[in-house]
Amino acid sequence: MPPTTNTNIRTNKYQYLQESVHYHVQCSRKIIQNLKTESIDPVLKDKLCQIWQIESAWFACIRCVPDLHRHDGQFLSEEILNNWTQLSNQFSAYVWSLNETRMNEVVHVYIPGILDFYMPRFNLIQICIDHSKIHHEQLSKLLVNPESDFKF
Repeated sequence: MPPTTNTNIRTNKYQYLQESVHYHVQCSRKIIQNLKTESIDPVLKDKLCQIWQIESAWFACIRCVPDLHRHDGQFLSEEILNNWTQLSNQFSAYVWSLNETRMNEVVHVYIPGILDFYMPRFNLIQICIDHSKIHHEQLSKLLVNPESDFKF
């Protein structure tokens, strides 16, 4: 029996998500390569740390990465960049390891005092990817102009 339209939609949605994750990892790698070739000024480093904290919190929500150590923004930029690469790689491996059934499971999203709700894992992963795209755009702008202002 051929797959139903509903099955095709789910499969396409799943493939789209995997492609989005692949794009996310490629963008992260390119940004990290650029940041490693530049000497990072304090303004850019501070903004990078803020973006890192937000992105790692979202990924921790879906429990796709171990609880990566939190920092106070005072450690070497090389450590930030290496951890960011690790974060992207683990996120990608996590999404690629999920089957469609697990993608549709409802998960508890919890950050004490900030978030406490339930939603399908697929939607949560999509939110993580969307936030990550925003961060990639912010980082690209910061590479061009470290003094630029942005809002989270």
